Formats: sequence, structure tokens, C-alpha cells
Amino acid sequence: MNIKRNPSNLNQEFHIVVIGGGITGLAIAREAAERGLKTAIIEKNDFGCATSAATSKLIHGGLRYLENMEFGLVRESLRERKIMGNAAAHLVMPLPIILPVYNFSKPGKFMMRIGLRLYDLLSFDRNFFTPKDKKMPASRWISRRKVLELAPCMKEEGLKGGFVYYDLQSLHPERLSLAFLKTAVSSGAVAFNHMSADSFQTSDTNGKKRILSVHTTDLITGKKYKIRGQVFVNCTGPWLDYTLGRVMETPAQTLQRSQGIHILSKDICGKYAVLHRNEAGRHFFILPWMNLSLTGPTDTPFADHPDTLYPGYKDSSDLIHTVNQSLTNPIKTSGVKSILIGLRPLISSGTSTYKASRKSEIYNHAAEGFPGLFSVAGGKLTTSRDLGEQTVKKIIRSGELKGIAAKKSSSLKSPLFGSICYGDSHEEYEAKALRDYALTFLPEDSHRHLIRLYGTEHREILHLLKDKPQLAEQIVPELPDILAQVYYGVTHESARTLEDMLNRRLAMGTLGYPGDKAVQKVSGIMAKILKWTPAAARKEISAYKKDYPSIENVKQRESPGKKKKSS
Repeated sequence: MNIKRNPSNLNQEFHIVVIGGGITGLAIAREAAERGLKTAIIEKNDFGCATSAATSKLIHGGLRYLENMEFGLVRESLRERKIMGNAAAHLVMPLPIILPVYNFSKPGKFMMRIGLRLYDLLSFDRNFFTPKDKKMPASRWISRRKVLELAPCMKEEGLKGGFVYYDLQSLHPERLSLAFLKTAVSSGAVAFNHMSADSFQTSDTNGKKRILSVHTTDLITGKKYKIRGQVFVNCTGPWLDYTLGRVMETPAQTLQRSQGIHILSKDICGKYAVLHRNEAGRHFFILPWMNLSLTGPTDTPFADHPDTLYPGYKDSSDLIHTVNQSLTNPIKTSGVKSILIGLRPLISSGTSTYKASRKSEIYNHAAEGFPGLFSVAGGKLTTSRDLGEQTVKKIIRSGELKGIAAKKSSSLKSPLFGSICYGDSHEEYEAKALRDYALTFLPEDSHRHLIRLYGTEHREILHLLKDKPQLAEQIVPELPDILAQVYYGVTHESARTLEDMLNRRLAMGTLGYPGDKAVQKVSGIMAKILKWTPAAARKEISAYKKDYPSIENVKQRESPGKKKKSS
């Protein structure tokens, strides 16, 4: 698969132009392209780089939503959880989660049991027509001793026991976003990252304004383009109302932006995840991931412009302090690898961001005098496929695609690009691939890593290695990525910056700062392919090191006297 940044592909009128390349925009582009609609998607940064990457890495039903009586949302999420597991077999795996029950726990054991039984009931079909490696047992009670055995990080005092239940874990959300994108591109979509939407050209007929085109800038080359379309979809997430402000004076839609922080640290709790609500009523996850621990999230209002988002040292320290109060094996600052931060674009409800619904909304702005303009707000990673489908169906039903007959298509049982057939076993495919496609000079661990990241597409990397076996070398010995992935990321996956490559095409940048040696080696390869000047390469390295959300950088940015921006 080759995501080509070919400007000549923009010289046409598209049926649908999607603005925003997060998981929602990518899911919409996939649905539209698979229906034969000429589709373009543009993203001002990189695909899946903002909210879509800063998640808890869960594909989940939303157990906590039961407290808000959102049974429909939970059922939808559980249905989509199963679909995602079957459609992206190499990127999604079951994860056991422990709910410890203490003397102070609210809700207590009885209500937790009812909630989990309801969760099991709403996911009654979770194991229907799913492979063995995706099947999930029902929730169960475990003893106090067993909780401490499986989650040795938790404090013993006041512990009664706990429950174990299952959700799915998205092993690499960045690669999951790319799988949606590649599915769209394989069906004919045109995709550009690093392409800003600057302004809109409109026509005015009887007080109704129709967008004719979006004027854009390629932020890599500086060149300007005009992208024409019949329908424009605003999928800019936390930037949604700012994007609408370029079209209309006073957008009716408003957002609550909720800041979520996760701490990535050395492993503190083993292979089982923990979902705990402490005595103050604050809940958090401790999630095992790539032999590390991901802890969070926070949920606090964010009032500034989304472009200013960066982790705050005080917010991060407060999260660590809160979590450590419940642990025997505390998170140490020296063990923090990175701090993830994202903004949840929640629909304004007048409640706190913690209690605000995670439901999505699809807005047809025809009622506001802008026919052909749609916006999508809210939503989450788990339900992105369904949101994409519902958005495209609403566009088709609206009649805005005049004279265009969309093909019948359904993504309900369609694999994402790189996955095997829908519902097939990844474990079986992996074992077969390790046997059938083995290269004598490629270690099995590296081969397994490629299968996990790329699925069936890993064979393209192997084909590259057959011609250039020297590219089988690991970028740095202690990390799994190899040199061939850098070449592939530039030539086939539209990686144009060091951050694109290290944080979203490879695994290494998601595991903590990969080290100067790795950064320089990757930069050197990219510089040759993209013809960076030495000055441009140094600028890329400097920007990556400066902006990487390490605890040191976060601490340095937030001096004691600096006013905090995120509340």
C-alpha cells in the first residue's frame, strides 16, 4: 500500500472532502471510499496524531458509562468492540482487568457484581463467531489473595477481593489509525497529511451558503491548493468549533474540551490491568503495555486553544501522587518514560467533563444556512467504525450528493487493511507467517514485531529486505524496530517529519525518548530519501528532542512562576 502525496490527485471535484485525519475522519473516509464516492481527506498535522494517539489504548464497552445509565452507548460500544477485534486481528487483543474491592469501595461488591453481570449480558454475543485468541470469559470474583497475586502493586490493607473482567487492548493506536487510512486509500481515497485548511470559498444563493472549495497549504512544501467538493465534513475534533468559525460567524455547536493525561513508566503491576477507584472517588487504570505500565487518565477541563496543548508538570505530578497513594510499588519520577496528553472533544452538556456523555453527534448545517456542510463531534476510538458509517449514510440520505449513486457497502464484517480475513485468528496467521516467510538473516523476534505492526502487509517489508538485507539491522539494539521500516514509512506511509516516523510509524517513539543515537540514525535515512539539507535535518532533530513529552521536558516548560494554561 502506498499513500501517495501526489498534488495532481487534488485536481478534481470530490464528492466528499473530510477535514481532520483523526480516527473519526479516517473512518468516514473509509466508509465513503468503499461506497465508490470520490473522497479526499486532509490533516494539518499527521494522521492519528492528536486525540487518537493519546488514549488508554483500550477498545472497550465503557463499563463506567453504566453509572450514567447509558445502556445504549454501552451496548453499541460492546458490539463495536467485537467488530474491531475481528477486523484488526493483529492490532487488538483481549486484556484481563482487575477491579479491586476495598472496605471503602463505592460502589461496593454487590453493586459491582450487578454492574459486571449487566456488562456481560450486554456483551452476550462477544464470543459468537470469534477466533480462539479473541474470546473473552465472563467476569468473575477472585479472592483477596488472588488479587494480590495478579496485581502485586495494590495495597493489602482493607482489600476484600476483586473482580476480573475483559476488554480489548489496542496495541498500537497509531497503526490502527493507519489501517483505517490504508483501507480508505485502497478504495480510491486521496489523503494528505500536513495540509492545513486555511479558508473556504462559498457561494450565496437566497441566504444559503454552499462551500465550493477549501483553500489549503501543504505545510511541507508551502504550496497552496484549492480542493473542490460537493460535501465537506468537519472532523477536526477539539478544533471543531474553530474550523466552523472560518465558515460562519457564530457556530451553534460548542464543545467541552477535557484534558486527559497518561503516565508511561517502567512496569509497576505485571500482566494484568487494574481499574481502581480510590477512597476519594477518583478512578484510574494501570495498564500493561509493551512491558511498561500506562497509568491514567486524568479528566479536567481545558479552556485554551487546542494548539497550546502540552503536558503540565503539576498535572502529571498530581496524577502520580494520586495513584501512588493506592500502590505498594509506586511510580517513580525516574521511571517515567513519557507523558501522553490529549483532548476529548465532548459535546457541551452543562455537567462536569467527567460526567459528560461520550456519545457522538452528527450535525447537518443545512438548517443553519450551510447546505453540504456536516460536522461530527464526540465519539471514541471503539465506536469510530459505526460513527463513520452513520455519517456517510446521513450524507447520502440528505440528498446533498446530487446525481451521485453510492455503491452498497458494509464494513460490519470487513477486515481493515493489513488484517487477515474478518474473524480469522491472528495467532494462527502469525505462526504460519513465521514459518512460511522466514528470512535466515532476520531474527524471529524482529519478524514477529513486523507481523504485529503491519499484519499481512509485513510481507512488503520482507520483500524490501530481500533486495537490501542490510536493512534488517535494528535501529538500536535494545528496541525492536529495524531500518527497513524507516524506508517503508517514508516511501509508502507518508511520513514526512521525524515525529511522524518515530511516534506513529515505528514503535520506538511510543516507548519513551528513543535516544540521540536512534533519532540521528532515523533522521539520516529520512534525509537521504526526502533530500533534507543538513540544516533541515538538524532542525528536525532539535524540534523532536525539544517537544518530546519526557518528564524532563515537561518539568522544564512549567517553571514555578508560570501560569498554568490547562484549567
